[in-house]
Amino acid sequence: MPRFLTPGKICLLALIDTYLSGETASKARLAVLDFIASQIHAASRPGADVPVLADSLFHNAAEMLRPLSSWSSDKPGRTVYDVLLQRLWNIDTLDTLHVLFDGFSHLMTFVATSNHVRRGLSRASPLGQFVRRCCVEFTRLQFTDFQALWHSFVIWRASTHEAWAHKNPNDAARLSSPAEEALQEALAAPFTDGRSASVSAEDSETILTFSIHQLQKLGTRLPNDVRGMLRTWIDNQLDSGTQSLQHFLAFFEHWKSGQYTMALESLHRYFDYSLVAKSGSDNMKVYYQYALLHLSVLHADFDCWDESVESMDECIATARENQDTSCLNFALSWLLYLRQARPSTQRSPYGSIAGVVGGDTGDQDEVTFLKTKAKETKHWSLLSSTLLDEAKLEMYRHGSTAKALEYIVQSSFLNSTHDLRTLIPVTNLFAGASLDRLGMTPLAGRMYEEVSVLHGNQSPISDRIRATCRMAYGKAQSGQYGEAEQMLEQAALSAQGILKLEQRVQGFAILVQMTRSLCRADVNAASYYLTKLQSLRNFSDPEIEFEVFLLDVELLLKRQEHTEAFTLVNARLRQLKTAHTAVAKSFLNCDTGGRKQCATPARTNFPRGIFESRQTRLLAQGLLTLGESQVGIAGHENLSGTTEQAQSMRTAEDYIERAHEGNTQHIPMDLRARS
Repeated sequence: MPRFLTPGKICLLALIDTYLSGETASKARLAVLDFIASQIHAASRPGADVPVLADSLFHNAAEMLRPLSSWSSDKPGRTVYDVLLQRLWNIDTLDTLHVLFDGFSHLMTFVATSNHVRRGLSRASPLGQFVRRCCVEFTRLQFTDFQALWHSFVIWRASTHEAWAHKNPNDAARLSSPAEEALQEALAAPFTDGRSASVSAEDSETILTFSIHQLQKLGTRLPNDVRGMLRTWIDNQLDSGTQSLQHFLAFFEHWKSGQYTMALESLHRYFDYSLVAKSGSDNMKVYYQYALLHLSVLHADFDCWDESVESMDECIATARENQDTSCLNFALSWLLYLRQARPSTQRSPYGSIAGVVGGDTGDQDEVTFLKTKAKETKHWSLLSSTLLDEAKLEMYRHGSTAKALEYIVQSSFLNSTHDLRTLIPVTNLFAGASLDRLGMTPLAGRMYEEVSVLHGNQSPISDRIRATCRMAYGKAQSGQYGEAEQMLEQAALSAQGILKLEQRVQGFAILVQMTRSLCRADVNAASYYLTKLQSLRNFSDPEIEFEVFLLDVELLLKRQEHTEAFTLVNARLRQLKTAHTAVAKSFLNCDTGGRKQCATPARTNFPRGIFESRQTRLLAQGLLTLGESQVGIAGHENLSGTTEQAQSMRTAEDYIERAHEGNTQHIPMDLRARS
């Protein structure tokens, strides 16, 4: 595998020479420059995709240069493509190839010593840096490598012979023998030789680094063909730095596929090869703390919470020793998430931020500390995510949705101001949950839909799947079961190969089926689906676990097993620190519904949480209950024939009509009979 120079880069040098010679039309100069820049910095293009980027390296000359055929040159009847082909086919010997590089070497020297420039090529410009790198790499070539480069250039250029011969018949006739020989050599040479010669070690390392960046950013997996290409390229190299990236890529692949042991082994190998590639104790410490950071995230993703906290403690200690503020702040933010997700009784030196800054602090003080540090270091992504954590604490502990929405709007403003594209989807998820809690179901659905429609290519796949599952379950709770199943089927295709996301989609699909069975009063089918959902009770996603619990209680009420239902609900309420959260309101609603079925007065101070729900059936039940209460008030507390009694009856009719509007198909049969 060549180190840097490839036939494609020689072609770009010829195109740069064409541009500097003034052989392009004035209207086409900007387009030609854009084409050159896109080829030089292909990985940094907006919306660049790993499979497309890897496949572009295997294009022959005709495929790579096809866009040039639409741009005119300074010669009448000739395009930039025709002019460039003439330059490429004028390179007919090794000597002419030397002349091309010598010309650029003299040009770079001439630019540095004189003000008379042939259109100008600065040594510090992107084009100048690319040309200088090519010239340096060309002078470093051994004779055997030079022969291999020429051989691959002849094969790569052969696909343009027909177009060049059509425009230059005299030159084609003069060089008929070499051209035929080149064509026969291209047909006789193994196809793999031409493909491997078009890729350099620099290209493979660039694509490998870009692939790892995309895996970290979007959480996806590489296609099998791209993974095979990268493995082939890496096997042809002996650089330990590239080998370490190979194991880092394997770490992400094993992680997403659910292979916990293989992911651990790949992460350890990545650290070992990184130490070999970078000498010195300082570099070792840097690699060590970030390896611990990835190790902690890996443990948490596989529900090994104690191991995750231990790794994060060691990461924080190493980051403090190295004075790495960025890593330290991220580790503290992740530690806050770990303690909120799964509280542990295990003693930890950094069990809270108080272990770092000293003193006795609570969750709100820790959030304030992280916000202050993020503002001081201008770490806007940390500040945005901390605002979302503060919104979550506000919703689940204090119950102020308005305050939570204020934090979400601040986070959204930061995302838009500083172009934090990967945080926009999760901000939409938080905003949708807040609006859902306020009963604004259509607006919440739009927030979830925006994740896939507007930010699909730039958003992590986990956020897209989460938004799709929420939309599907919302449609199921409104009686639109067919649309919900179609959305989950499409989500399953996107999540294929990623174990955690596959489990999530499968769990929501079973939730939809169980919801439909309960609404149709099919207790046997609902019991079957609940059995399939039992394995998800210990699932790391609290959203699925919460929905499974609610459906379990509802099934017990359908079976008339009220004692078991009360036991479950009361035990869950005792686990909550406060009864003012949305979760507690849902449990209070379950308790009230059970007491009503038992003909027992519900003495609980039941709030308006029933109306702050996206569950259409739950809303219908609440409205119907209010209607029944108004009928009771009219019969027992108001005198017969009075205006107050008539007003109570009109109010009851209004509640009952609202319970039927738009949700008749979703209300269970027993509820219809009662109404």
